[in-house]
Amino acid sequence: MRMIFDFSYLHDMLGNSIGASFQFLALFISVFIMRKLPIDWELFFSEDFKSLFDKSLKLFIPLTAFRIFSSFMTNGNYQFYHRFDTTVSVIIFTAFFFWWLYVKHEQQTHYDLETIKRQEEDNRTMQETVNKLGSLYNEIRGFRHDFGSIIASMEPALARNDIDEIREIYQDIFLKTNEKLIKSDYTAFNLQNIEDIPLRNVLAKTMISAQNQEIPVTLQTTGYVRKLDIPMLEAVRMLSILTTNALEATREAETPQIDIALITDDNTVTFIIKNTREKLVLEQNRLSQRGYSTKEEGRGTGLATLEDMVFEYDLALDTQIGEEIFTQILELPMRKEKKKT
Repeated sequence: MRMIFDFSYLHDMLGNSIGASFQFLALFISVFIMRKLPIDWELFFSEDFKSLFDKSLKLFIPLTAFRIFSSFMTNGNYQFYHRFDTTVSVIIFTAFFFWWLYVKHEQQTHYDLETIKRQEEDNRTMQETVNKLGSLYNEIRGFRHDFGSIIASMEPALARNDIDEIREIYQDIFLKTNEKLIKSDYTAFNLQNIEDIPLRNVLAKTMISAQNQEIPVTLQTTGYVRKLDIPMLEAVRMLSILTTNALEATREAETPQIDIALITDDNTVTFIIKNTREKLVLEQNRLSQRGYSTKEEGRGTGLATLEDMVFEYDLALDTQIGEEIFTQILELPMRKEKKKT
């Protein structure tokens, strides 16, 4: 850093104290920018910022070469090289300053776009959920309308005590209606028992994705799921990992099926996610190892990430492996219910 921001020529011209002040000021500004406007280096070196990374190399490699050259030349007593060295230092400092601000701006823009994409995805999920609930409501309303007619059809037979006709109505109308009601999926109504909207969205998205792939999915809740006592982003990540893995695994099963249950206690909620799976041997002690996967190479980071978060927040995670069933049970703390005054 001192080599980059070495204003040696100003040091010679203005004296020791003033020259040192310029060097200190340059270092102070640099440290101040780094602390107040930190750069996400993981994002900077990611594929999304590859183009900006390449441009940064094209900018700073020539400047660094010039800086090394100017430092070498100032070993002599040529005043021109001292001035050239100072000019290069000023250029590098200015380029570094504006480069840092530009990278920070680009990363903030990236975050904003990602937030917009997530919001749009959440809105699409919510709209699809609303449409699904509306369809179920219309189905129930239609049944309520038809129920009166079904009962009315029984009255003449009951009045005549005609057992054969009653039996026929029972088999042709009541049994078929009951079969239709059993086949209909009304579990989406249980989403209203979850207070946190992000959690609703994860489960709604899972149900819609399963429906689009013609995978049966059920959702059961016992009690009201209050807001969780861990960061919402982490809760969403954990639940997303579990549901995504369940969807991917059950697609390979002979009979795809996902069952989700949320069981509340006084201050905890237990997520039980059960899915059918392909008949193959799973090494339970390796499932949470980073890089291990029953899918293609390069996958297998989800459960390892989940284990890390479970350890970080001191949570309880239980994995049960059956011959054709895979079950994960995750217990999360809920915020204490506010006492009514």
